[in-house]
Amino acid sequence: MLHDFLFSLSFANICLSSIWLRFFYRSKLYMKYFPTANSFLALIINELLFTFVTWGCLLLIRQLNNKFFLKAAKIFACLMVLSFLINTANSIPNLNEKVFNLSLLTIIIVLLWRRAKVAKVFTLFLAPFALIILGQSVQGFFRQDLPKDLPAIAKPIVDPAPNTPRVLWLIFDEMDFRISFIDRPQNLKLPEFDCFKGESLFAENAYSPAGATILSIPALLSGKMIHYASLDDFDTLNVGFEGSNSTVSWGSQPNVFSRAKQLGFNTALLGEYLPYSRLIGHDLDFCDWSAYRFQFVSSKDTLWDNLTTQLYSFFHVLSLHYAQHQIATREIFDGARKLAADTNYGLVFIHFPVPHPPFIHNHAWWDQSVKGYADNLILCDIILGRLRKEMEAEGVWEETNIIISSDHPYGKAKKFDGKKDHRVPFMVKLAGQKKAISYQPEFNTVLTHDLVLDILRKKVTTHDELTQWLNSRKN
Repeated sequence: MLHDFLFSLSFANICLSSIWLRFFYRSKLYMKYFPTANSFLALIINELLFTFVTWGCLLLIRQLNNKFFLKAAKIFACLMVLSFLINTANSIPNLNEKVFNLSLLTIIIVLLWRRAKVAKVFTLFLAPFALIILGQSVQGFFRQDLPKDLPAIAKPIVDPAPNTPRVLWLIFDEMDFRISFIDRPQNLKLPEFDCFKGESLFAENAYSPAGATILSIPALLSGKMIHYASLDDFDTLNVGFEGSNSTVSWGSQPNVFSRAKQLGFNTALLGEYLPYSRLIGHDLDFCDWSAYRFQFVSSKDTLWDNLTTQLYSFFHVLSLHYAQHQIATREIFDGARKLAADTNYGLVFIHFPVPHPPFIHNHAWWDQSVKGYADNLILCDIILGRLRKEMEAEGVWEETNIIISSDHPYGKAKKFDGKKDHRVPFMVKLAGQKKAISYQPEFNTVLTHDLVLDILRKKVTTHDELTQWLNSRKN
């Protein structure tokens, strides 16, 4: 009896490993909502619930003595052990991918050979750890060491002066220039981007500051190339600027928002992946962000909502990243609709999660082949079209300077169609301008920071002036 109970307790702990790994052993930086007393209590209840359900199932399976149920139970136990090992490995920084894949293959072979026995021994071996997790959960319930969540920043704003320029800067994460415009698949239609291209300066050879969001976005917003970035705490991004061997906190450095504020403009940011509110929220009048990974803590912070959120994460474990990508895209689009048309903000920066995978447009969570990238591009086109219609309805489309670009190209472009390119889209529609210009010279989009400020200063007001401005800053 005790043997079965300890197995059930340990197995329950393994089933809920994604939750307690995030609560106790992984960085909290990507969590928008920190664990609370209610979320720790929900974990305790769910651990006990899973324990007694597992215990009851063991007794029932033994009573029935049915070969099908026995085999299904063994396979399920092996899958849970594998899931636990993968989750644990993902918590280890700088883990060698080849070593991990080889180790995982070895474990799979062992489980296939002696599946039930190995899984059972492994689960019982981890039984003491289940008691540790319960102890940590109890401690978390009674003692809150984590800081309080930082809600969306919304400061009082000043009324803008008449006829002041405004800039809407849109970043579509991992949007590839070549696939979107040069080698576009025949069945891929992007009418909104094509329409925007027809009234903008369209750069043929623009390159992003880096190949990863964590390097590229801070560089774009700072106007300086960054060679190193490390998320060292829940509210600290340390960066190394090009030409310097030292690192500084990105949030302590001037950026396009702090400089726009000095010029007298209200600023707003809405993004995904990076916890912008914690990092640079102090430089903005409005700032909010959506988490990249699934939140195991309910934003409502009730016991019931935390219980159901955690249970959802277990029953949808394979599709959690897909579901969170849908949530983040929807949240950011809803916020973008309001900010894009709000003329009180002179500078609005929107970082959309798409077309970066997972592929969520017309794709199921299990269908994640690289061909789905084209469908996420269609979603980007739909987003741009809806933003345009709403801005036109409010009468602000023509009077807004709009910049569309990406933080980096598609990393798996070669798998998509056998080709690779390092270019990103860069299109600028200046207020009142309808002229289409194709700009050929190469440049790094890190200069967007300076361009935004000069548009706000009214130093760049036409596409011809924009061409001259770019020519003077080619790199």
